[in-house]
Amino acid sequence: MFKRLSPKQNVDLESNVTYEEIKKAIWDCGTNKYPGPDGFTFDFFRKYWKTIDQDVVNAALRLLHYYGKWDKANFITIVQVLKCFFLASGLKINIHKSKLMGVGISQEEVHSTAILIRCSTFTTPFTYLGVKVGAYTSRSNYWDEVIAKISARLLKWKIKTLFIGGRLTLIKSVLTSLPLYHMSINKAHMGVLNRMESLRGLGVSSFFALNRALLFKWIWRFMSHGTSLWSHFIKALYGDRGSLDNPGYTSRRSLWYNIIREFETLSLKGINLQSHMKKKVGNGVHTLFWEDPWLNDLPLMNVFPRLYALECDKKVTVAMKLTNCYLIDSFLRPPRGGIEEDQLGLLVDKLAPVILTNSNDSSAGESSSHLFFSCNMARLLLRKVARWWELDLTELNSYEDWLN
Repeated sequence: MFKRLSPKQNVDLESNVTYEEIKKAIWDCGTNKYPGPDGFTFDFFRKYWKTIDQDVVNAALRLLHYYGKWDKANFITIVQVLKCFFLASGLKINIHKSKLMGVGISQEEVHSTAILIRCSTFTTPFTYLGVKVGAYTSRSNYWDEVIAKISARLLKWKIKTLFIGGRLTLIKSVLTSLPLYHMSINKAHMGVLNRMESLRGLGVSSFFALNRALLFKWIWRFMSHGTSLWSHFIKALYGDRGSLDNPGYTSRRSLWYNIIREFETLSLKGINLQSHMKKKVGNGVHTLFWEDPWLNDLPLMNVFPRLYALECDKKVTVAMKLTNCYLIDSFLRPPRGGIEEDQLGLLVDKLAPVILTNSNDSSAGESSSHLFFSCNMARLLLRKVARWWELDLTELNSYEDWLN
């Protein structure tokens, strides 16, 4: 289930915009930016704010009132504002080429408003910059246009006259570039993928693998860009971890839901993507001390299980943990002799060189050390290349072994 807005948040959404909110919005804009064609920068508004504040606030409130609801008078006002913009800047908006769509508004009301302002109407799904918006991506007919573009592009060139290398390059270019945007955000089901595979004719990269790789990249973006606006939106709906630890958290269909379900399917097959990503700690605010692999390839909860069992706040961040005078302040009890004290000593030694910075935390892919010396898949590929080129392969376990 999605998180619900609290009564206080509902009141905030419906409350009027205040003087302080308008002032803050102006102060958040760059000083050399122009809010309009009159040539006055935001630096001007800041410098003479005590003189013009009421005029600016009243103008902003009137504008927000115009755009507040679906009303024919508001649309007439918007058209008049666009005409004033044309007279001031020389840039004219062609109303006759514009289109109007209503969300939660009856089609009859939309049509009558369009007649009033002399524009046309449109409904979902519609095409914007070559991409369908508002269509059901889970249906096969959503992909018909993409497949038709691929077929048309391949037929335009006389690929039969090309030598084998040129034909392979052409097919790779067309089949990879055209569906790239759609496959980077939408899950294509097997029927669509099979139709695309039938167009290849030659052995090129799997569309199934391409689609899943592009989808999983959003998980890396979510973990590495935790302060971005879209990441905050995902966290508001699915929790701070984006429901990656609990894919059954929501049953409502969405693009993110499809991504985490595919992520779960891959995990059930024994492939854990998160194990190949390591947190690069900056200020430590968005990195979990125990559960994120930030200090080693494994989370500290796996390296020091006895200390993790004593921890009261399992979700404590690195910033909060390292700013405490003592690591054991949040423990249920002090560590006792034996394994617990040994693990505490090892943890203190590992944390000694850690220094937090002012930069944000990010998520990096697997380290070069892991890729060259520990990754089983990379080792297998290296053995095959060495066998192909008839090279003697020496097993190395670290950069030190390599240099020596």
